[in-house]
Amino acid sequence: MSLPVVTSYHFDTDDHPEQTRFEMWREVMAATHEVAPAGTTLDPFHIQVAVWRLGQMVVTSGQLTSQSFARSGENIRRDHIDHFGLFVQGSGTRHCQVGSHTELLRENDIQIVDFAQPENSVATAGNTGTLYLPRDLVEEIIPHFSRFHGRVMRDSMAALFARHILAMGTSLPYLPATALPNLTQATMEMAFACLQSLESGSWEMNSAVVLAMRRRVERYIESQLESPDISPATVAYACDMSRTTLYRLFEPHGGVMTYVKRRRLHRIRAILIANEDLRSLADISEDYAFQSGAHFSREFRKEFGSSPGEVRGDRLPQINATALPEADLGVILRSLHS
Repeated sequence: MSLPVVTSYHFDTDDHPEQTRFEMWREVMAATHEVAPAGTTLDPFHIQVAVWRLGQMVVTSGQLTSQSFARSGENIRRDHIDHFGLFVQGSGTRHCQVGSHTELLRENDIQIVDFAQPENSVATAGNTGTLYLPRDLVEEIIPHFSRFHGRVMRDSMAALFARHILAMGTSLPYLPATALPNLTQATMEMAFACLQSLESGSWEMNSAVVLAMRRRVERYIESQLESPDISPATVAYACDMSRTTLYRLFEPHGGVMTYVKRRRLHRIRAILIANEDLRSLADISEDYAFQSGAHFSREFRKEFGSSPGEVRGDRLPQINATALPEADLGVILRSLHS
């Protein structure tokens, strides 16, 4: 078994003069969030953060003093980070707001965070951990997972997994490289066992056969995204199933054609970020069967909150994090293959 790619990043305010510590931390967090002090001016400001990439996952561990965090639409448009985070509260508490909904996170609570949606929080001093997973990896198992943005998990399985994530932060620096593949696989399996409890009663989540059927359809759709002839009838025929079965498989996505449209949009977005296809937006969208440039732009903005031109114009340079001795969280997340 090949070893997973491991990339480490460490930040400690003790490595910087006291008067510059918060500004240094603000610069580190600028990759994903805006931060501000939340305690009194008498509170010493201290941060310790470590980040590891394990295969398709990123794990973080942190010791934080009181502060507020905000991920705005501007952050989302600028950084192109398209992942889900499972945020674990260790010691201390965190008040979180997603839209009009608020939650108070306590020890061993796990909150689901969709990085493509805004969120705000205010934390007391304490320790935390986060597991980041690429969107496509999660939504292959749990369709339209973004609807759980802000959800807090507090059941016994969540508490067990929360302790596992927090323990990784203290154990990873001392594990031999040979232990990492098994740890990565076990963590991924625990994550999905925990997340599947969100939909434990759904038809598709309770059948390995149905899951295999949906994956077969998804692979076929991926191979046909540039075909203008794709339809429920052609997909059902190619995958040897009835249209009724196909509908049930993709009902959580809003139907198979809604799923196709979203996959086309995500494929085009990846093309624009990579910046290797220099053709016009109209030519690229036409390749993916959008009726017109206006229709494509409208659907793109609805899906991502920004125009295709903004994504192409504001792209960040693509960086190979594995080639760097140190890489911040934003660089490491963007290096994942979703």
